[in-house]
Amino acid sequence: MNFKPRKCRNCGGVFQPEGSFQPFCSFACNFWSKVDRRTENECWPWLAATDDDGYGRFSNWSVGVNKSHRSNRLAWKLSNGEIQDDVLVCHTCDNPPCCNPGHLFLGTPKENSEDMVKKSRQSKVGNRGNVKGDLHGSKTKPECVLKGETHGQSKLTEWEVRFSRYWHSVGFKYAEIAKVMGVHDTVISKIVRRKAWAHVN
Repeated sequence: MNFKPRKCRNCGGVFQPEGSFQPFCSFACNFWSKVDRRTENECWPWLAATDDDGYGRFSNWSVGVNKSHRSNRLAWKLSNGEIQDDVLVCHTCDNPPCCNPGHLFLGTPKENSEDMVKKSRQSKVGNRGNVKGDLHGSKTKPECVLKGETHGQSKLTEWEVRFSRYWHSVGFKYAEIAKVMGVHDTVISKIVRRKAWAHVN
């Protein structure tokens, strides 16, 4: 079946799709559409799903298998070429979701450990060598932390958050509000108690 040419949602170029649902002209455009590419020296936050350590996760059938990959590793590959599996892609900015190729460098596990010691963060890393506590990227570069509607996994808008709090203030229960908003009642509970969306007044 032949499909009509369409514009890529990322680069705007016209391409010939191979399927009915193919919004991007290439694997690279698919990937970079999920990165907030700022100025050359700033961190480029990953906009989609992240793992427990804050690193972006990207999955695409064209990789070869339906496997999830860390976004910083793919950012390096797309900018500089293939790398060996035993080589790590490290951050000069110590900000896990950052995908700016200028903030990435290659290293072995040993070199990564030496870098942690050099930056005096060896006592604040997790079991897999990930920075924790006050030295985590979310603390050192708070401007790069995505909140609210800008977060790739957000299910509500700021308007809906404000109305959820208002409805609770006039007597509606968490479950009733959650049903209208299409989320779990624990989400509404966190919103009302300002455990989530605390930046929204």
